This record gives sequence, structure tokens and C-alpha cells, in this order.
Amino acid sequence: FKGQKMLLNVWATWCPTCYAEHTYLNKLAKQGLYIVGMNYKDDRKKAIRWLKDLNDPYKISLFDKSGMLGMDLGVYGAPETFFIDSNGII
Repeated sequence: FKGQKMLLNVWATWCPTCYAEHTYLNKLAKQGLYIVGMNYKDDRKKAIRWLKDLNDPYKISLFDKSGMLGMDLGVYGAPETFFIDSNGII
């Protein structure tokens, strides 16, 4: 990802605010913003259905069932979005 500016979006199907922001993430993706999604403490089947039904704005989708990756990133809940610059700085 070196040289790539991106968003890392932490989301879950159980999160009503994630649902509300999903349309905006799709708009950003259509404008060319590189977005990585991290499905957080969720049911994977529900997450896959969500992305199929609501469109998938993510170039890469991560699945953090246990929340351990989120913990490493300092995530308190969903949604959370991190901007990562072209030098890899969050």
C-alpha cells in the first residue's frame, strides 16, 4: 500500500450508524477513494449479505470476529474510520 492514501473503515451490521454512513462510503469509493473495510465483532454471513445488498465500497474487506485487530488499533466501537496517508501514518 506504499504511496496509497486510504480510509480504514470499521463497521458492523449491528451498528445503525454504520448503516447510515454506508451510502456516503459508496459515494467516496465511486470518486476513487481507496477504502479498506474491517467488519468488527460481527456475523460473517450477515456482513457478506450487507455488502451484496448495499453495495461494497471496499477494495479490501477484513473480518475481525474477535475484535483483537480492533483492539490493536484502539477501536472503541463501530463505526470508526482512520485516514492513512501515503507514508502509512494513521
